[in-house]
Amino acid sequence: MSDSKTSRVVGFLLALAAGIIVQFFFRAPVAALLTFLVVSIAVLFFLADGLPVRVSLDRSPRRLLGYDACYDNQEAAAVDIVKAAHSTQRLDVKLIRGHSFVLDEESLLGRMLSENLVVKVRILLLSPEGASMQLYLSKLRLSGEEKNEYLTKCSMVRDKLERLKATYDLEYKYYDFFPTWKLILTDSRSFVAPYDTKSRGSRLPVAAYHDMGKPVFIAFSNWFNGIWHNFAAPGIPEK
Repeated sequence: MSDSKTSRVVGFLLALAAGIIVQFFFRAPVAALLTFLVVSIAVLFFLADGLPVRVSLDRSPRRLLGYDACYDNQEAAAVDIVKAAHSTQRLDVKLIRGHSFVLDEESLLGRMLSENLVVKVRILLLSPEGASMQLYLSKLRLSGEEKNEYLTKCSMVRDKLERLKATYDLEYKYYDFFPTWKLILTDSRSFVAPYDTKSRGSRLPVAAYHDMGKPVFIAFSNWFNGIWHNFAAPGIPEK
């Protein structure tokens, strides 16, 4: 039985039980009937797909878009991200600097690549030399020393990726526009987080979307490809 049909059956049984209870204790058929109707609507509404007519709070629109799950932050999503990465043939990632994602001990990128030597990896990073990076740093309100430290870590990310190229089919490029989304795209799932200038990207909520031809997955996949082929610069930027 489908989830929708199960919801309707459960809702009907709960409403019927409520109506019987009202009739048994109060001997009021009209009140029992009203109870049955009210409970039916309330239960089916909160069970979302139980309603035969879709409403604004129904889960169905999210499912039509491919929505799968939401996580508090990157680490909360890490198990599912790594699982998806271990069974994919392509891995597309869009970051700002990638400090925690690439450099941290037991980094997420390292865990993603650990069991998949055949994956093709493409990574987009915000250009350390670009105007958008300077604008981003200004919004972070870093001191001169903190900015230098930030950019030094960008160089460390670049060096780490250069070393990984010896083992993996890995490419990285730089984009130069203000960052809005952090993306991790695999064959079957996409993980999306919005950027802001108050928290590290790894601390922001992550939404997951299935592939299966769903609109959100396709939109972000096309967006990544558009940046990669038309708006990103390959190679190592000058220091």
